[in-house]
Amino acid sequence: MALSWFRQWLGQRLISGRGHHGPDGGYSLYKDIAAGGEAYMDKGIIEQFHDMFPMTRKALTLLEKHLVEIKKCMAEWVEKSHLMESKCQLNVQQYPVKYITFVEFEDTDFPWINKEQDGAKTLKRGKLPGGNDIVQRNLEAAKKHQEQSNKEFGSDDTDDEGEVKYEHGKPKDKNASAYARSVKRIRSK
Repeated sequence: MALSWFRQWLGQRLISGRGHHGPDGGYSLYKDIAAGGEAYMDKGIIEQFHDMFPMTRKALTLLEKHLVEIKKCMAEWVEKSHLMESKCQLNVQQYPVKYITFVEFEDTDFPWINKEQDGAKTLKRGKLPGGNDIVQRNLEAAKKHQEQSNKEFGSDDTDDEGEVKYEHGKPKDKNASAYARSVKRIRSK
């Protein structure tokens, strides 16, 4: 009963938008779970449950004991996950915030920042990269990846004139329209 009751409480919090979809990213939910004890599902709620579903005092005490064990396990889980640790430069003890601050960002998470020779971070050409810059960077990365995979597997996908012999994993036909017609005939059968 205690486990199903805890699941009901947690499910209600998630459905009502207090989980990671909430405006605080689930901070208040994780904070309550980490605190355990009387931070949530306190004795008042247990008494309300007892009023709706009467049981003996012994059964109510046993239910409360099992609920405390579940809360303790969940608090340990939050502690092990490091959700409540602060990894930002803000001193959250002096300036408390009501959102999660455990996320770390690497320089590679910001593609618009380039490193100069002296190590100072600057924006590329003084502005954020646009669509053409991103497409060009993706094309260069794809070419490097293709060259690397060709070297690794020892395959040569070009003929003597440097033309690609394969296209989209299939042999490139000189007469592409004839190939397309044959594929269309096969699919229609």
